[in-house]
Amino acid sequence: FNLDTLVGKQLIADVTERLDQPGQLVITLRNDDGRYATDLTAGIYSAIRRNSQVSVRLGYTVSGTDLVSFYQPFWVTRLAHDRRKSGSRLVINAVDGWGVLERTQTPQFYTYANKTIIQLLTELLSGIGFSVTEDGNTAWDTVVTTFSINPGHTFAAAVRRLLDLAGGHLLFRIDATNEAHWPSAIAYLYMINTASTYTFGAAHQIASGLYATVAPLATHAIVLGTGARGDAYDWPSIENNNNYAVDIYVERRLVTNAT
Repeated sequence: FNLDTLVGKQLIADVTERLDQPGQLVITLRNDDGRYATDLTAGIYSAIRRNSQVSVRLGYTVSGTDLVSFYQPFWVTRLAHDRRKSGSRLVINAVDGWGVLERTQTPQFYTYANKTIIQLLTELLSGIGFSVTEDGNTAWDTVVTTFSINPGHTFAAAVRRLLDLAGGHLLFRIDATNEAHWPSAIAYLYMINTASTYTFGAAHQIASGLYATVAPLATHAIVLGTGARGDAYDWPSIENNNNYAVDIYVERRLVTNAT
């Protein structure tokens, strides 16, 4: 369903996005009149169900003109009816394409030989329902001699490994002209252009902000290869914050120890 169809229904939408990480959408709908009954399997709200695709466009208004981004797809994972004395509401939780990749595990061992990065990414992403496009950068045509995925690993982990090899990124969007058809969700592979395309000045003041520092996910990184091993330490975090956390990465193609 499209959020545009719910305008005027006392809607609150909270979107969280992170580069190459799972994003989420939380939609809160007033339900004092019971329009979103427990049984939503029929009627005008029948599309509000788990696994439904939700279309979101973020934007703002400048001089009376709406400026909006491309449609972003999310998929409903949870419906919660919250009933209190102060009122009733329906809370809808949804994840983006990266969230789908994190939730999807490989059922068996896969191995590929002499395929390009774009061929591997297309096979993985199209296999779970995404149409794949890319920006034309030649890095996507890099040949990978051997690529393996162990059973139980997430698709997200496999996709990130391939993105690292190309130096690129992945976002999910919707072809609005083909939204009613499957697959309408597009996995777009791209490289970040470091050149500045817009200059923000005093006319674009930040209304509010939250700035924080967090502990690193790992302070001891271990890389294991075939007869090879490399270690790296974040000594300041270990010594000053008493924070010791290990992260291990296995890459069988590495055969030389780090120096």
